[in-house]
Amino acid sequence: MNSVPAWLVLSIGVFAAIVTVGRWFFANSTSMDRLINRLFSWELGGFLLHGVVTGAGAPDLAQRVFMGCGLMAGAQAYGFARLLFDGTARYEARRGQRTYDAIAAVAAGSVLLAEPLLDFLLPFGWSTAVWTASQVFAAVSGLLILRVCVRELRKDDLEIREMLLYSALLLLAGYWFLGSLIGGVRTVSGAPPSEPGEAWVVVILTNFFLLTLLISVRLVDVLLARTGWDRASRHCRRLGPMWQDLTTAVPEVVLPPDDSASQDSAYRRYRMTVEIWDALLQLRPYLPDLAEDAAVRPMVEDDRKGYALLMAGAARAKAQGAVASARRPIDAAPRPPDRASELQMLLGLAREWPSAR
Repeated sequence: MNSVPAWLVLSIGVFAAIVTVGRWFFANSTSMDRLINRLFSWELGGFLLHGVVTGAGAPDLAQRVFMGCGLMAGAQAYGFARLLFDGTARYEARRGQRTYDAIAAVAAGSVLLAEPLLDFLLPFGWSTAVWTASQVFAAVSGLLILRVCVRELRKDDLEIREMLLYSALLLLAGYWFLGSLIGGVRTVSGAPPSEPGEAWVVVILTNFFLLTLLISVRLVDVLLARTGWDRASRHCRRLGPMWQDLTTAVPEVVLPPDDSASQDSAYRRYRMTVEIWDALLQLRPYLPDLAEDAAVRPMVEDDRKGYALLMAGAARAKAQGAVASARRPIDAAPRPPDRASELQMLLGLAREWPSAR
């Protein structure tokens, strides 16, 4: 890494360290989170120790330390690829990560502690053989991630955010696959892993920076959720006044607490939308007869403000003790066909609610 400016390496390293520390504190709840956090910790540890040991006047030991940390990071990367490819349930059931870690630890220990002896006993360089083998596993990891990305990007119901994330991961996995093959060839040719050359270092640092940006998305999501500024929390605040009025008028629609479910903002939003729709259905007998009231029908058919006025009036009528109509309940507005459309309709209704209540 001596072939690039120190300030560039340091800037990227500091940024990655901030993201990694933040993820350890705020994004460490799932198997994928923990694998990513350990991967980046080993990577950063390798860069840091390489610089410290080199500065202490032991460049050969620094290279072996760097390689050992890289092997441990590779085990986390392979586990990450297997988790994406197999799915969380199958990955956790197999418990293969302990095996990957153990193999990497033995290989790293042999490089760090026994390389001189093994080089003397074997007709080839031990560290060269170990690093080349690790590059094969890294290439397999990249190939698995490529297959996952292609599989996910072919789905029809993929959201724009997911499409962007999988597209970015696809590009990084392509680099991971090709870079590992090229790195293995360079190692066999005698190039030390810690000094891949100026041009290749720029490519490595660029991809490392992009990968750090990619994993920071999860950290930003968690921090936004904790501060109440994620998308679901904003939706909950917008739905709040309407939800409060409707559940006050129809308290029986409030779902019982579910301790087994995640109590995050997305779950609160889901509960609120279900309760709002149930309340709207329960308030149908308190609506005016649209067939007889020609002044109401255009409001319902043409705009959400009219529907908000209609439902707010029904909520007030029930809260004031009005008697439900004996006629067949009417559908003041059709229910959207899917959750996304339903949420958008309710958000539009909530926007008009304050002026209609």
